[in-house]
Amino acid sequence: VREEEILRFILRGTGNAGIGERLFISSSTVRNHISNIYRKLGVRSRLELIRRVAGDAREARKTLK
Repeated sequence: VREEEILRFILRGTGNAGIGERLFISSSTVRNHISNIYRKLGVRSRLELIRRVAGDAREARKTLK
C-alpha cells in the first residue's frame, strides 16, 4: 500500500523530500520504497518508471476498448 502511495506521488512529480513530508516518513525510507518499486517493475530510474507505468496504462486502455 505504501509503495502505491509513493508511486502516485512520483507520477505527480513530487520529489523524495516532498513525499517524505507528506507521508511523515524519512527520506531514507522513501528511497527504500522507491528502490523496491524499481526492483519489482524492472526499472532503474524515475524516467523508466514513468514510461513503464504510462505504457502499461495505454495497453490497459487498448484492452478495454
